[in-house]
Amino acid sequence: MKNTNYSKKMTLIGAGCGVVLFAVFGLLPGSFLGGVMGLNLAGMLMGFPVASGIASRLIVAASMVIGVMVSGITLRATVH
Repeated sequence: MKNTNYSKKMTLIGAGCGVVLFAVFGLLPGSFLGGVMGLNLAGMLMGFPVASGIASRLIVAASMVIGVMVSGITLRATVH
C-alpha cells in the first residue's frame, strides 16, 4: 500500500511540473508571439495605429490562441 501512495504522489508532482513547464515555455512565448503577429495582421488590415475596436481585438485574441496551440504542438513534438 505504501508503494501505491508514493506512486500516486510522484505522478501528481510530475504532472504539476509538466503544467508549470508548459506555462513557462508554451503559454507565455506562444501568447506573446501570437499577439505580436495579430497586431501586425490587424494593422495591415485596418491600418496603423491599430484602433481598439472589436474586430482588431478578435484578430489579436485569435492569433494569441493559435500561437499557444502551435507552441503546445511544438513542445509535444519535441518530447516524443
